[in-house]
Amino acid sequence: MGSSTRPNDVLIVNTIADLQEKQEEIVARIDGTLNGGNLFLAHPFQCLADLNVQLSSELQAELIRHDNSLKALSLKAYNAIKNETTAQPVHVRVHGLFRRK
Repeated sequence: MGSSTRPNDVLIVNTIADLQEKQEEIVARIDGTLNGGNLFLAHPFQCLADLNVQLSSELQAELIRHDNSLKALSLKAYNAIKNETTAQPVHVRVHGLFRRK
């Protein structure tokens, strides 16, 4: 079933259940962004924020507890990819968000 939100609409995500429910819409936003998969891989929280996907602080903390590497992300790689005006030669295709338990 498709989503009724537009890419510029703010999508509020408070729980893992919300994230799973809205995953299709979020992945579509990532796919519709130049180098979106690469941006998500470099810094998923910043990528989602830039795509108007608002994760609650509680959800971010829960995701970090589940995958501790998320707390050590740097914006340097993310900003370098974001500042590119052409598609990167290595293309990351996102099929799902974050690892599942």
